[in-house]
Amino acid sequence: WWMPTGWGAPTSWIKPWLPPAGAPAPIGSAPDGGAGHPPAPITVGAPAPAPSSSRKCSSLADPENAQCKEVIDWVVQSGRYDPKAPEWFAQMKNISGVDYLSASQEDFQRLYYCSPPGGKACGGTPCTCTKPPCSTCYGGAPARKKRPGCEDPESTSIACKPPAKPMDYKGMTWPTMTFTGAQQMHIFCIGDWGGMDGKLNPIEGRPPLIAYDWGAQAGPSVFPRTRWNRYHTVELCNHEDFVQCYKTRGTDCPVSCGFVAGVDDQPQQLVAKAMQERAKINEPQYLLNVGDNFYWGGIEKTCGTPMDEISFTAHHQFDQVFESVYTGPGLQGKPWLSVLGNHDWGGRCFNNGWDQQIAYTWASDRWIMPAPYYMVRMEYPTKLFSADIFMIDSNVHDAKSPGMDSEHNICGEAHNPVGADCSAAQGPASVEDCPSYFQTLWAE
Repeated sequence: WWMPTGWGAPTSWIKPWLPPAGAPAPIGSAPDGGAGHPPAPITVGAPAPAPSSSRKCSSLADPENAQCKEVIDWVVQSGRYDPKAPEWFAQMKNISGVDYLSASQEDFQRLYYCSPPGGKACGGTPCTCTKPPCSTCYGGAPARKKRPGCEDPESTSIACKPPAKPMDYKGMTWPTMTFTGAQQMHIFCIGDWGGMDGKLNPIEGRPPLIAYDWGAQAGPSVFPRTRWNRYHTVELCNHEDFVQCYKTRGTDCPVSCGFVAGVDDQPQQLVAKAMQERAKINEPQYLLNVGDNFYWGGIEKTCGTPMDEISFTAHHQFDQVFESVYTGPGLQGKPWLSVLGNHDWGGRCFNNGWDQQIAYTWASDRWIMPAPYYMVRMEYPTKLFSADIFMIDSNVHDAKSPGMDSEHNICGEAHNPVGADCSAAQGPASVEDCPSYFQTLWAE
């Protein structure tokens, strides 16, 4: 299948959030001055992570919450009764465990820390709230899932216990998987599959993951980069023209772009549907996932979240782009052996939430990525053979000198933020350190 991708996200698609008509500037922002875009309610039941005991709480009056205080004061007084409030605060119950109409000021602080509508984020969690622990973003989430075989809380298997740091399980062997029976055995392979989560309310002042107005829909949307001929020698459709194709759903689109309504606007969903149909005929025992799991740059937060914790950002992106897409008999519950692609590290930077994709291994009953590289033995006793599957990180090929190829360089100085540093998460310590970091990872 084909999904428009490319070597770099031009700044032209990143548009500032603007307030909707009739609402105060701090609340309900949307691209191009349109109506507010709410986050999509999480319905799949993605797991709630363990709470962090290290995070410090703060009062709404503290300086770190200066950006969100004004809007929360307005929301508590009258904003919650705005006609758009159900859209703006659609995530309130998932995060705080209470409805926005009955939520306290502290509950709204919790919301604006975890998933700020309009981007006016709080810098600290509240010290009190309606449904503690207040330091988490899952007051209304279901219980955390248990991976099969991890029912014993004392288990020391790497499948059951997350590492202290993201790289602690590098090169280790995941527990052997055994598949019995005389039937044919099948494996599905997939890569470069993850779309953008347009319903996400980004944190850290990041722009929304929207390339065109209707990209703010539930589920994955496409990043329309460019289109080239088969040999990638002639550009047939540039980024601006391609975005116009998407904005107009093909009604105002150069023929050379080849946009097909009903196909280009839902490629990931169509592939998932084809997988569901194929699984009815040839049910896979597991899936091999070779990376580029989330566009544009993986999990949209900075590296460094504790490994026993899943941020709300990661929770939302996994739910919208993975959990709610690859469902149904033959796919649900099947192991996804996964690695990081260059976009998962950040695309044109290295300090996005790649470590959260590793951590999700222990918050899922099917996602497997205990480290950037690892192996799994597959036993087929009835068939009298076994297979060793080696999952490796080959992103050294996209980790170039900082001044080179800025649009396709994880280590590029053009798009990594000043002072980028993932050393606390056992990642690169700087753009200067970045190339040698990936060279060492590959050499290992």
